[in-house]
Amino acid sequence: MKTKLTFTAGLGVVLAALIYCASPALADQRNPKLDPLFEKLVNKDLPRAEAREIEGQIWTLWQASGSDTTDLLLTRVDAFLREDAPESAIHLLNEVVSLSPDYAEGWNKRATAHFLQDDHKAALQDVERTLRLEPRHFGAWSGLGTILLGMGEDARALAAYKRALQINPHLQEIAKEAERLELMVKGRGI
Repeated sequence: MKTKLTFTAGLGVVLAALIYCASPALADQRNPKLDPLFEKLVNKDLPRAEAREIEGQIWTLWQASGSDTTDLLLTRVDAFLREDAPESAIHLLNEVVSLSPDYAEGWNKRATAHFLQDDHKAALQDVERTLRLEPRHFGAWSGLGTILLGMGEDARALAAYKRALQINPHLQEIAKEAERLELMVKGRGI
């Protein structure tokens, strides 16, 4: 149960970032503005407020699909997720990934909705697709860790959390979870 609560708390932050971001003109993970943002974000000494601002800019760029139809469906998806109706969200997300199969955030949101329904296998498949499309997706790496943790695969979960932290070292809750898992997986020293 603790695993789901930890994910849900992190999910709330992620969902808030996704739901309240405006969509810019350029689309998703191919946006050339992303590279310099990731170059800044990796700096561990970045002030917290600046790191949060960069994270928000990245989420905004990821959210933009470049398709009016997909954007409309995602607006409805976000409403369903806020209303705790993941089944309805999945129905629309099936359309999103069909219309925009190269749009990483569609797969990521569907992974989240599957996870909320305790369908770890489907969530795992979708988060892996997200990461093939956008290997720097620290939210998907964090989600992958949480999915694997829910499947009892602590060592693989730890590896996924560490990868998220390599991309974005400012994920405080993920860092705490990784530290806890490190002790479980590798044990305490003498």
